[in-house]
Amino acid sequence: MTPAGSVRLRIFSGPHLGAEIILPPGEHLVGSDDSCDIILSEGLVSPRHALVRIIPAQDDPPQADIRPVDDAVLIDQSPAAADGTPWSPGSPCLLGSTMLAWLPAEDTAEAWQELIAHLAKPADSNDRQATPPLATDTPVVEAGTDHAPTELANADSVDSEATPPRPRSRTAGKIIRALVVLLCLGSLAVSYEFSTRPTGVSQQELTEILKESGFTSLSVQRDGEILEVRGEVADDHERARLLRLAQSLQSPVQLDVHVRADRIGAIAFAFNSQGLFPEILKTEESNGYQVRGYMRSSQVEEAAFAAALEDFPANMRPLLVREIIHADAVDGALRPLLARTGMDFVSADYRPGMVIFSGTFSEAQRSLLESVMSETQQALGVPVPFRIVAATQVTLTRAANPANTTSAMPMAAPSPMAAEPSEASIEGLQVTGVTLSPMRFISVHTGERVFEGGLLPTGHTLESIDDKELRLRKDGVVTIYRLRGTNE
Repeated sequence: MTPAGSVRLRIFSGPHLGAEIILPPGEHLVGSDDSCDIILSEGLVSPRHALVRIIPAQDDPPQADIRPVDDAVLIDQSPAAADGTPWSPGSPCLLGSTMLAWLPAEDTAEAWQELIAHLAKPADSNDRQATPPLATDTPVVEAGTDHAPTELANADSVDSEATPPRPRSRTAGKIIRALVVLLCLGSLAVSYEFSTRPTGVSQQELTEILKESGFTSLSVQRDGEILEVRGEVADDHERARLLRLAQSLQSPVQLDVHVRADRIGAIAFAFNSQGLFPEILKTEESNGYQVRGYMRSSQVEEAAFAAALEDFPANMRPLLVREIIHADAVDGALRPLLARTGMDFVSADYRPGMVIFSGTFSEAQRSLLESVMSETQQALGVPVPFRIVAATQVTLTRAANPANTTSAMPMAAPSPMAAEPSEASIEGLQVTGVTLSPMRFISVHTGERVFEGGLLPTGHTLESIDDKELRLRKDGVVTIYRLRGTNE
């Protein structure tokens, strides 16, 4: 099923003639590089040629705009602006020699036929040369009349117009062209023989050119006859400016640069996929990045950094500088502030990558709790993600009496010291193993592995895993499942 707001993109020239693709709402990078969303295998298309953005509308057809990245883009034979140009439905867009156009995905085949006819019409009209009307200098005599011309045309002018020009001798033309070619070749040989100025730039000259252009963090290395530029640029605009600079040189230059925004986004995604949300900053080192934020414990920290580095190839792994605080440091800074503001009744649930405050809070209490967390982050010097959620009923099952339950007050669940939960309170659940590093999951009697946030065979959601207990949720009821093993 095609997503709402999608468009159908068709290619009308180039090696991909006739190809169609459905583009959902969002941004799509077009170019010849393998990292692009739409890859065009054409020599005139740059690695990251243009960025197409599809904008959905609730009741109207979708809209689109296109922004050049590495090279120029023509829309209706006009260059697109550097910050983006609206791309109307059916308007031809030229990338190199590849022409593209789009229509809403819901349009019928008749609309495409009209578009094809519209695109073909300018080409037909340009090919057909309109024949100018024959100009008559002499009066026109209608048939059947007795009128005769009063005077004859000038005989000399008639002879000059009626007599075709005399063709030149082909042999003489060939001789002249051959002499011109020989003269050009001789001049080229003489200039090459006596020229002492080098045709290209040296490694030192290219380094100076880059510094004068503002690229102070890039390095230049020579690989045979090729100069290789390595390093990192801030964004796509800087990369396009560097590409134009390299194209203007008279020496072969190879670019091996990374876009800082793409690199930071990739590192952040490697942590976000684990439920962790640190801040990523660039350091002064060429491949160094600082990771600042909160993680529950040192075990979570070590496992998270090991898993994040595994997402990158071995020869392209970033140098990560850590500035991580754990739950004990956050709690030590948070408790005095809560007591000072009269909010010491609030309980904090320290998750692997976030602090959860659950309870029934008024708007004033929520604002006060947010200001307390802001002061806590300022005191710690790193961002601490947190959420304020409504409290749910918590059921604690005692080991001696499974029927003895207590209802939680409108705040977070009480500490585990208030009751001794037992795994016998949940029928059909047998935990056979618990793994805390590098990733947290449990093994059940069916042989399945259930990670944090996963669903157990009993229908419970596994909210958190600890070395002594599990936190389970089902139908709005939270159950503390106590683990028993050889470590007790």
